[in-house]
Amino acid sequence: MVSFWLDGSALAKRFVPETGSALVDFVLENVGEQRIYILNIGYAEVVSVLVRKKNAGALSASQFAQALLNLDKENHPVAWQACTLV
Repeated sequence: MVSFWLDGSALAKRFVPETGSALVDFVLENVGEQRIYILNIGYAEVVSVLVRKKNAGALSASQFAQALLNLDKENHPVAWQACTLV
Protein backbone atom coordinates (compact mmCIF):
# COMPACT_ATOMS: atom_id res chain seq x y z
CA MET A 1 0.00 0.00 0.00
CA VAL A 2 1.41 3.39 -1.02
CA SER A 3 1.56 6.19 1.55
CA PHE A 4 2.15 9.89 0.91
CA TRP A 5 4.44 12.20 2.86
CA LEU A 6 3.61 15.86 2.25
CA ASP A 7 5.88 18.72 3.26
CA GLY A 8 4.79 22.30 3.87
CA SER A 9 5.34 23.43 0.28
CA ALA A 10 3.16 20.59 -1.01
CA LEU A 11 0.44 21.30 1.55
CA ALA A 12 0.47 25.01 0.69
CA LYS A 13 -0.61 24.07 -2.84
CA ARG A 14 -3.91 23.00 -1.29
CA PHE A 15 -4.61 26.57 -0.19
CA VAL A 16 -2.98 28.67 -2.93
CA PRO A 17 -3.50 27.55 -6.55
CA GLU A 18 -0.20 26.96 -8.33
CA THR A 19 1.58 24.27 -10.32
CA GLY A 20 0.97 20.97 -8.57
CA SER A 21 -2.20 22.05 -6.76
CA ALA A 22 -4.40 19.65 -8.73
CA LEU A 23 -2.18 16.70 -7.80
CA VAL A 24 -2.16 17.61 -4.09
CA ASP A 25 -5.94 18.07 -4.18
CA PHE A 26 -6.32 14.67 -5.85
CA VAL A 27 -4.17 12.93 -3.23
CA LEU A 28 -5.92 14.59 -0.29
CA GLU A 29 -9.39 13.92 -1.71
CA ASN A 30 -8.85 10.35 -2.93
CA VAL A 31 -6.32 8.70 -0.64
CA GLY A 32 -7.36 7.35 2.75
CA GLU A 33 -6.45 9.49 5.75
CA GLN A 34 -4.36 6.67 7.22
CA ARG A 35 -2.03 6.87 4.20
CA ILE A 36 -1.24 10.61 4.33
CA TYR A 37 1.57 11.80 6.57
CA ILE A 38 2.96 15.23 7.46
CA LEU A 39 5.52 16.34 10.00
CA ASN A 40 4.18 18.19 13.03
CA ILE A 41 5.92 21.29 11.71
CA GLY A 42 3.90 21.06 8.46
CA TYR A 43 1.18 23.41 9.73
CA ALA A 44 3.74 26.10 10.58
CA GLU A 45 5.43 25.60 7.21
CA VAL A 46 2.14 26.20 5.40
CA VAL A 47 1.46 29.36 7.40
CA SER A 48 4.98 30.55 6.56
CA VAL A 49 4.38 29.98 2.84
CA LEU A 50 1.08 31.86 3.02
CA VAL A 51 2.68 34.82 4.86
CA ARG A 52 5.49 35.00 2.28
CA LYS A 53 2.97 34.98 -0.58
CA LYS A 54 0.90 37.70 1.11
CA ASN A 55 3.98 39.84 1.76
CA ALA A 56 5.08 39.42 -1.87
CA GLY A 57 1.67 40.58 -3.10
CA ALA A 58 0.70 37.19 -4.51
CA LEU A 59 -2.21 36.97 -2.04
CA SER A 60 -4.54 39.75 -0.99
CA ALA A 61 -5.41 40.17 2.69
CA SER A 62 -8.78 38.50 2.11
CA GLN A 63 -7.23 35.59 0.16
CA PHE A 64 -4.70 35.15 2.96
CA ALA A 65 -7.42 35.13 5.62
CA GLN A 66 -9.48 32.62 3.63
CA ALA A 67 -6.46 30.37 3.11
CA LEU A 68 -5.81 30.36 6.87
CA LEU A 69 -9.45 29.48 7.56
CA ASN A 70 -9.30 26.64 5.03
CA LEU A 71 -6.06 25.38 6.57
CA ASP A 72 -7.60 25.38 10.05
CA LYS A 73 -10.63 23.44 8.78
CA GLU A 74 -8.39 20.69 7.40
CA ASN A 75 -5.74 20.64 10.11
CA HIS A 76 -7.10 18.24 12.69
CA PRO A 77 -5.70 14.96 14.02
CA VAL A 78 -8.06 12.75 12.04
CA ALA A 79 -7.36 14.47 8.72
CA TRP A 80 -3.61 13.88 8.56
CA GLN A 81 -1.25 11.56 10.42
CA ALA A 82 1.19 13.93 12.12
CA CYS A 83 4.70 12.57 12.61
CA THR A 84 7.60 13.74 14.71
CA LEU A 85 11.14 12.93 13.64
CA VAL A 86 13.22 11.58 16.48
